[in-house]
Amino acid sequence: MWDDFQPFLVGSGPTSTVLDPDLNPNNILEAALGGSVRVDWSFAGPLTVFLPLTTFTVNIYAESVGPGPELMVGSVSVSGAAPPTATVPIPAGSLPAQGPGVSGVYKLTAVITNFITSSGVPTPLAGFDEEPIVQVR
Repeated sequence: MWDDFQPFLVGSGPTSTVLDPDLNPNNILEAALGGSVRVDWSFAGPLTVFLPLTTFTVNIYAESVGPGPELMVGSVSVSGAAPPTATVPIPAGSLPAQGPGVSGVYKLTAVITNFITSSGVPTPLAGFDEEPIVQVR
């Protein structure tokens, strides 16, 4: 879902896909190996000509389902001139596996913010994707 400038700039997506280390989509990750989250989005409309002047920052947050931590897993910045995709690493050991006091199940949320590259000032353009659920073993 995008908070965008309809009808002048209309966002599609974002969609998130969890990838294991061999880049296969997988919602079960090994804690010692980590993985990544690929986030894809797109835009249409006359204001797309201004996107190359901006930068997108993609943050991935993990919220434990049951006992466990809530944290930002990682962040990646992408030029507005680049293809609208980002892959955010989930470092090995960053999400605790199932064990005493930890469920090992996490809901991942992608938050995409947009900034004017030359000044770092945020624009009102933002995207959100609340999913998927992953299990860490």
